Amino acid sequence: MSKQTPAAKSRARRFALQALYQVQFTEASAGQVEMQFRQDHDMKRVDTAFFHDLVSGIMHCLLYTSDAADEEDSV
Repeated sequence: MSKQTPAAKSRARRFALQALYQVQFTEASAGQVEMQFRQDHDMKRVDTAFFHDLVSGIMHCLLYTSDAADEEDSV
């Protein structure tokens, strides 16, 4: 069960930032990095649902804006 305290959300934000940084500088997908974080870090005191929402939501926005920029460049 995911904790929803302010401290758990803060930990989720910190881990999400680290995960997004890792995605940016490796060949791994966001899903792979998220799975690795869940295996390698103590997530008991982390709002894991919020962590997932942050990572997947930000990656979705980045891909959307990247696609939009590519379309604009091709016009």
